[in-house]
Amino acid sequence: MCPLINSASLQEYPFDIYVGTSTGFLKGCKLDKQKAYNINIVAASTARESEITCVDWWNNNVSCLLTARRDGRVFSLNPQTGMSVRVPVHIPDGSPTIKRVQGDDKLTLTGWSNGTVSGGTVDLLSEHVSVADEGSALEPAVLIRAGSELSCMDYSASHLLATGGKENPLKIWDITSTQQPIFCAKNVKNDFLNLRVPVWVTHAEFLPGSKKIVTSTGYSQIRLYDTSTPQRRPVIEVQLNDKNKKYPITALAKIPNCDLQFVVGTTVGTLALADLRKQAIVKHFKAGTGGGITDVKCHPSSPTFASGSIDGYVHCFDLNTSKKVHSMYLHSPVNCLLFSPEVSPSGQKNQELSEEVCRSEQAESEDVEQEADDVWDQLQVVRMKKHKLTSASDRPKKKKKLTRLAVK
Repeated sequence: MCPLINSASLQEYPFDIYVGTSTGFLKGCKLDKQKAYNINIVAASTARESEITCVDWWNNNVSCLLTARRDGRVFSLNPQTGMSVRVPVHIPDGSPTIKRVQGDDKLTLTGWSNGTVSGGTVDLLSEHVSVADEGSALEPAVLIRAGSELSCMDYSASHLLATGGKENPLKIWDITSTQQPIFCAKNVKNDFLNLRVPVWVTHAEFLPGSKKIVTSTGYSQIRLYDTSTPQRRPVIEVQLNDKNKKYPITALAKIPNCDLQFVVGTTVGTLALADLRKQAIVKHFKAGTGGGITDVKCHPSSPTFASGSIDGYVHCFDLNTSKKVHSMYLHSPVNCLLFSPEVSPSGQKNQELSEEVCRSEQAESEDVEQEADDVWDQLQVVRMKKHKLTSASDRPKKKKKLTRLAVK
């Protein structure tokens, strides 16, 4: 059964950001109005099963939004018309959670928490997708056993698939031949105590137009792997230390047109900009959030990124000025978010808005200063008699009284 669509939200289309929440609501955010609208309708009895775990565009098409729920169902939604269709996917045994869903051409790939990656061929833009096709069982055209405790998955246009998880190292697969991975990362060298370093890959992302891939770990590292070299260990590693402590990196997003710059977020609400070319953390962003960061996304054409957290806030930052330009409370913990490339670059709107706010604040401060000057001008000057200050040496000395002792 497809989720019900809130018809009132269709009047507000297009949205700047789409947000998936733990209560099952898919929300559309309008940054200029500072409002969020519920796109779907969720019953209170099915809120737990309807929790949205991830969202993504199918084949980079803004008319087809993929949403994955905790119960293993995947839906395709047209945000403009409100038409929703269930996407047939292969659900493995054991009731795993969907970690990532991606679609390219007619292939839809789904990564599950138990390490299974399944893919099926379906044309979601075709008018022949019927209700009977929605509930039908799907034999996977692609089936990969990527290892247990899967945390991340990423699919590139060159038919390469990256997987990783807890005690599950980075692997790269060719979906045309899924028997063995074509690349398996080697663990880094032992630490200074000669102890094995634990493996926990939380995110993986291909760099477009290259054979490089960037990962983040549950121990605050950002690593760059180059599969064109025989080296299987990371060629670059950046350590993110927050008050000399290491927290899991839960969000990773590449900045457009900057292949070696990434925005990362942690479980304690830290937001930072990592530059792999400089091999350092070059910038921090003050989110002011009271919860861990769950997702970070960059706008495809504007120097703006958005972050979501478990406290229900979505913050937007300007990458150039490091300032927070928008902040919205959505009343539900945020699991995932997605920028819409269809709208005009929100960064320009944010920049114009921030400049307007700065101008208004400057005008208000000038008015306050002018009022203060007027008040001081109207006050009467109280003249007091000046007292000459003298030094201690010029002050008159008191004569000491001499007492004579009677001698008997």
